[in-house]
Amino acid sequence: MFKRGFFIVALLLFVGVQIRQTIVDESVFPFSSYGMFNNLTQDTSWVLKAHLRDNEGEITSVDVAHLFPVEFFKTRGFITNVFLKDTPQEKRRAFATRIVERLNQSPWSGFDETEAAAKAKAGRHYVDIKIEAFKVNTASFKYGEEIEVVKQQELFSGLGG
Repeated sequence: MFKRGFFIVALLLFVGVQIRQTIVDESVFPFSSYGMFNNLTQDTSWVLKAHLRDNEGEITSVDVAHLFPVEFFKTRGFITNVFLKDTPQEKRRAFATRIVERLNQSPWSGFDETEAAAKAKAGRHYVDIKIEAFKVNTASFKYGEEIEVVKQQELFSGLGG
């Protein structure tokens, strides 16, 4: 009887802590706020894109998820923390340089929620990167139609390579 009572109390405590974490949008292992699912959809959303220029001058535009070998939803945080906050320009440039070097030197394959690295065409390599944010109108979006861009903001203007 003691074991059953202990199990019920432990289960109620676990569920109670999990509900609290979800409500306050806070994650502390092993509890998760499930932030991807517990918020209301806004009328606008930001989309982040990278434009990579190779040594022949050709530009390839990709979602920022193709810049890092991590889950696609984490890349937005990396870009936001470096390019949307008051990060000094030299740190932005160093971060962008590392992105381009990693794409050129050791690209990765995609798996599960990790997108494959952006790859230059055979015999080419990337020399420059530009990162932009697009605020899009999700309220009036209809499947199959082009989404309305409300605002466009350049976050990083390139290495000049």
